[in-house]
Amino acid sequence: MLLPGGYERASLYAAPAPAFQVRRLAEEVDTVAVGPSLVLANVHFSPQNQTGDLVLYDLRSGHERTLASPVSSFWVAPACPNPASLSPNAKWKPGWGMVGGTSSTEIAMPSGCPADSPLLVTFTVRGPIASDKDGLWAITVQP
Repeated sequence: MLLPGGYERASLYAAPAPAFQVRRLAEEVDTVAVGPSLVLANVHFSPQNQTGDLVLYDLRSGHERTLASPVSSFWVAPACPNPASLSPNAKWKPGWGMVGGTSSTEIAMPSGCPADSPLLVTFTVRGPIASDKDGLWAITVQP
């Protein structure tokens, strides 16, 4: 469904191996970062507020966890051997990705990093009313 302003509502589906059973993870998805066993997504996205809920989906266990809300954009980088220095003006580089504005990317570990290395997730929180939660936040997530 195309909304005013060119925004499109999308649903997020996963079909993890080996069964490949399709499961709907979320609706009203804005941005997505996909790794071998996890998905980070900005879901329940409001075109009016330009924010949503940053949710981590574990494809192995089927669990999901809301990391933050209301999130306007997020960045993902492997924390191996040290977290990459990220800024809101970050550009795509091999091995890590910036996610923002209706897009998706693959979460890839640089050579030499184990597949189970932690990820640094940096995100901006911006509520409709200014609060002490607004700003740039960072957390480490174990895949």
